[in-house]
Amino acid sequence: MKNILMTACYKVKDYDYGKSNTDDFEAIKRRCLMSYVKHLKDIDEVVVLDGEIETPHEMCRDIFHKLMEYHRNKRCNILYVDADTLCVKETEIFGEYDNFTMFCIQDMFQKAFPVQVPVDLYRNLTPWFMSNVRYYPADMGHILWEIVKPLAAHPFRVQVIPHNRIALSGYRNCNGQS
Repeated sequence: MKNILMTACYKVKDYDYGKSNTDDFEAIKRRCLMSYVKHLKDIDEVVVLDGEIETPHEMCRDIFHKLMEYHRNKRCNILYVDADTLCVKETEIFGEYDNFTMFCIQDMFQKAFPVQVPVDLYRNLTPWFMSNVRYYPADMGHILWEIVKPLAAHPFRVQVIPHNRIALSGYRNCNGQS
């Protein structure tokens, strides 16, 4: 079974966080990948999702769907990392976790993103995890993708809600049993 390190580096036309420069994003991605390749054990393949996209929301949706399809079709373990993360010491993840896992706990959603988001989407999601680094084991149930697929249509800043739903769903294996 392959262990995939995956990240993304898109050219986003309508980027709402100040001036963006594609060369800067490329440099950040290269540093990210170099750090993970150096420190993360048992990587078989590196995959970079990319393309030209209109908005950050479209980028997040595209990443979600491409990652889901890749996971479903390849039957592999995937560690997805945002391109602005670094791996700074020897790390073992592949084969160490049986369930979908995220590695960055935040106090609560409101502190993560100061935007208006319907409370119903995150009210019962505790603890709250950021989705910068997340692990999708090969045996993660396909039912989990179906649970969160409708949430992928929500605005850009709620992209972490689907991942929190998976992490806290209680499903443990490929049969969707807890």
